[in-house]
Amino acid sequence: MSSTTFAIGVFALSIVAVLGFAVAIGALLEFFVSDRIESLRPYVLAGLLTGLLYAVPHLVMETSARWPGVAQGGAPSRKFEIWTFANLILALVSTVPTDRDLLSYGYLALFYAAGLGLLTGLSMGASAVRAHLVETGRIRGRRIMVLGPPAELETMTERAASSRQGFHVVAAEVLPTHALSDNRAAMLKAIDDVTYRARTLAIDDIIVSSTALADSDVMMRLSGIPASVHIQTLMPLDRFAGVRVAQFSELSALTVSLPPLAPLQRICKRVFDIALASLAVVALFPLLAVVALIIKLTSPGPALFLQRRRGFNMGEFRIWKFRTMTVVESGADLAPADQDQSRLTWIGRHLRRLNIDELPQLFNVIKGDMTMVGPRPHALEEDDLFSQWIETYSSRAKVVPGITGWAQVNGCRGRASTMQVIRKRVEYDRYYIENWSMMFDLHIIVLTLFSPKAYRNAR
Repeated sequence: MSSTTFAIGVFALSIVAVLGFAVAIGALLEFFVSDRIESLRPYVLAGLLTGLLYAVPHLVMETSARWPGVAQGGAPSRKFEIWTFANLILALVSTVPTDRDLLSYGYLALFYAAGLGLLTGLSMGASAVRAHLVETGRIRGRRIMVLGPPAELETMTERAASSRQGFHVVAAEVLPTHALSDNRAAMLKAIDDVTYRARTLAIDDIIVSSTALADSDVMMRLSGIPASVHIQTLMPLDRFAGVRVAQFSELSALTVSLPPLAPLQRICKRVFDIALASLAVVALFPLLAVVALIIKLTSPGPALFLQRRRGFNMGEFRIWKFRTMTVVESGADLAPADQDQSRLTWIGRHLRRLNIDELPQLFNVIKGDMTMVGPRPHALEEDDLFSQWIETYSSRAKVVPGITGWAQVNGCRGRASTMQVIRKRVEYDRYYIENWSMMFDLHIIVLTLFSPKAYRNAR
């Protein structure tokens, strides 16, 4: 079985599961409410519409056959976005005036939540099964040919091969590193031999060392093979996401880093932040007032305090918090609160455990210093220390810091006492920055409210 055949099978199973689930939930809901099933037609139509809306984006964005580094099935956030979009269209269609209501609000909510769980579970199960089948050889992996000078072939072969991921280097060919007039015929002959061997071996991917690209004929002739052709450079490109070629007039360059949000995306995110933060302040105002009053009555000092933090592009700002300790920290942090519990007030322990001490940061969001979702800002001293530990740490400042983030909902919060802990947090933050979308933000907000991981290590 090929990897493509397996992916098509999983995709078809997902669409069939959506249709079957739509009918099953509708039948169970009708039987539970009225002890009889009048008609399954509305649920069949709902399943067909949702299945189509779920299938089309996957078909349009399907790149795993051409780009081996793309995970099968897409990221969980991408599935969340597509499923939410499909159900939003289904809900809008259901509101069109007809002789009778096609779908109830209860059905729409249940179908959305249960369907998301079904598709997520199916995706996770398919990934595990695929990894096992690839490792045991029952799914044919990608056949790779590496090309370059003799000194680089061994290293390229070792780094490219992975039986668990289904990457098999079946050929390693030597190419000259330069094309002089007296050996050009020999080079062209070597390229022709390589292309013939690639066709014979049914190669899926050809990886060429950049040091063997002095002659344009190398890539021109290799591009005639029905295989993906990749250039391996001396620069470690695995540290960068979304590497692509940029054109500046007649100059071509390799783009390794871009601002994570385009101008229109920044505007959308800002409007979303202002609207959500303002609504939250209005809705939570009684709670904010009560908490502030309790803090004032139970310990001396102000109810709120400010701390210096670094935000977008390393610019400093003052972050708002409810005071949870008996001292007011306006500048450098003192000893961490988890090492000196005596400094925590009675109400402060509960505020930290429930994340309520962070609520005044809604005003930071309205002001523009922070956003609802983004990397959490650290103390200035921690920034200086962590930037020495991890060279990619400063990439967190490419976006505005947030009240909650992808790292926090995955349990990476609290004091980062070791390099391993902060490195894991930075990896989550970088994943968020590189995969940002409005639906991803909504996904994180939902997890912040309801996921137990979001409250882990709260101190």
